[in-house]
Amino acid sequence: MRPNEQRPNEARSRGLPIAVAVVSLVAVLPLRPAVLHARWLSPQDSRSTAELAALAMNDLFNEAFDVCVRRAMLEKDAGRGEARIDAAITEASRYLDAIAAIVTERQGGQTPGWMTEMAAAHTAKTCQQAFRRFLARAPAAATPARRKATAARRRDPQEQLPPWLAPPAQ
Repeated sequence: MRPNEQRPNEARSRGLPIAVAVVSLVAVLPLRPAVLHARWLSPQDSRSTAELAALAMNDLFNEAFDVCVRRAMLEKDAGRGEARIDAAITEASRYLDAIAAIVTERQGGQTPGWMTEMAAAHTAKTCQQAFRRFLARAPAAATPARRKATAARRRDPQEQLPPWLAPPAQ
């Protein structure tokens, strides 16, 4: 065998790791979340009032929901008496109040029920209830109306059938 010649199996084995990598990448990419955004973990993640005011209502809700869940998780550990945890809980409550003020201002001075629940929530389950309330606030026109079940209309025997269904002419 000449030095430049390759064995048939050797050429295929070199392309195999690349093919496995490409197939793995194609299989894994759809599994990652479609949108990645930062979650509120500590007071350093808080946005300024001006940044909050620039957010859309859905983004304000997402921000409040993140803070609500984080506060609920911190409150689980609050029994340890660590000052750091207590300070983070206090800061989360202040941040939720700041978000609530902006939401209330946008709603013409009226605080929506989901925001009231979110500010009062101290468990992740209560935060989820506020999430459901937020989703339920969508206008009724956005959900399809249910149709009443109607009895099947009986055909008039004199009504003409389409030619492909009509009985053969005699």
